[in-house]
Amino acid sequence: MNKIKQLALKYLGHTNQELTESFDNLLDECVKEVMEIAQLKVYWQRYSLEHPLRVEELDILISSESLEFNLENCKECIVIASTLGVQIDKKIKYYASYDMSKGIVFDAVASAYLEVGCDEYEDKYLPENRSYRYAPGYSDIPLSLNRLFATRMNLYKHLGISIDQNDLFIPMKTMLGIIGIGKVEKTKSCKGCRQLNDCEFLRRNQTCY
Repeated sequence: MNKIKQLALKYLGHTNQELTESFDNLLDECVKEVMEIAQLKVYWQRYSLEHPLRVEELDILISSESLEFNLENCKECIVIASTLGVQIDKKIKYYASYDMSKGIVFDAVASAYLEVGCDEYEDKYLPENRSYRYAPGYSDIPLSLNRLFATRMNLYKHLGISIDQNDLFIPMKTMLGIIGIGKVEKTKSCKGCRQLNDCEFLRRNQTCY
């Protein structure tokens, strides 16, 4: 099973249960359609990182204990944004009104495609001495950082990304992440996550990473 399908199944709440033939076919259909429609675009910049956490060139303070913990040895960071474009959003909205079951699966597959695509891009183009990608809205990292980075990096110009009143991206299948550069010894963990005591992944003996 490919990475996109595996990750989509995690998003859908599947663990190790066997897939029915019809559901497996639906997954394959959605993966194929997402790959045909999606237009993955990526934009990133490298910045100086001060402690307590501050992206110097953009003058952005980051109030996050978990991120401070994970990036404590980093003097630089990369802020990376990626999007699948508006056509994916249109298909998600179409299936949500036309075929709810397919809409849910298509949405999960699109999220997985974005995640896997960004991972592969990072492996190809970014330095090896980097941390994982940490996104606003996860753990204790403020979601409001989406707006600050989108504005100061001019993501509308570079990727056609805008931001709504709730600090969520438009198109929906858009992701922004902060990556530390330097001596990174930490591994992914649930430490400091504000969802630790109410995590759907942990309830299924999984993690979000």
